[in-house]
Amino acid sequence: MLRKLSFLLSAILMMTILGCASIRPFTATANPVGKKVGVAQASHLWLPIFPIPIPLDENDTGIQKAAQSAGITRISTIDVKFYWWVFGWTEYTIVTGE
Repeated sequence: MLRKLSFLLSAILMMTILGCASIRPFTATANPVGKKVGVAQASHLWLPIFPIPIPLDENDTGIQKAAQSAGITRISTIDVKFYWWVFGWTEYTIVTGE
């Protein structure tokens, strides 16, 4: 029993330390790639006993918010990144432009 418990705890610890991230390009325009980079992010907590994700912060990952955070008026590219952790995820919207 103790062996199973220690295996379970070490598996949970490894999943906590090792996250999984994926980035996918969302869109690009004909504008040249600029030097400014804007990011908007939101984190969500998901518990198996509660089926609806719980937002942990402002929960706004819009393109407009990401562009405004860096003062971008002409958008070049938009990427979306998800970082998964054990009981939730963080979503990033990354905008480049001038």
